[in-house]
Parts: sequence; C-alpha cells; structure tokens
Amino acid sequence: MSHSLARRFPDQAERFDRLFQENDLFQSICEDYEEAVRAHRHFAAGSGAADLRAEEYRQMVQELEAEAAAVLRSAPPG
Repeated sequence: MSHSLARRFPDQAERFDRLFQENDLFQSICEDYEEAVRAHRHFAAGSGAADLRAEEYRQMVQELEAEAAAVLRSAPPG
C-alpha cells in the first residue's frame, strides 16, 4: 500500500490494505489524513499566524491516526 498512513501501521499492512478497499469509513479517514498532512506541511513551512494553523493540523493528523488505529483494532483478522 502506498498510502502514507499505512506506514504508521507496518505490522498491519494486510489488514490496512483490505480495510482500505472494503471499508468506506476507513478510506475516508485515510483520505482526510492525506489532506491534513499536506496542510500541516504547508502551514509548518510558514511563520507567525501559520504556526497556529500548523498546530491545528498536527492535532488533526494525530486524531486521524488514532481513528485509523481504532478501526484497525476492531476489524476482524484476515
């Protein structure tokens, strides 16, 4: 899986791939994660007022990682 969120869960690569293909909620979390990471990088490169935005997106990235982990944990194996 080439998705950047998959790199956060290398020990669950097969489950990640399956969920990404079969679970609309999980796919949405992954897509939102990609957007949040891009936004965080954009604002983190700035200064001043951008710092607050960067922090907001950093928190969003962490929340989305936690959501993805919860879905992965609750998914049946195989």
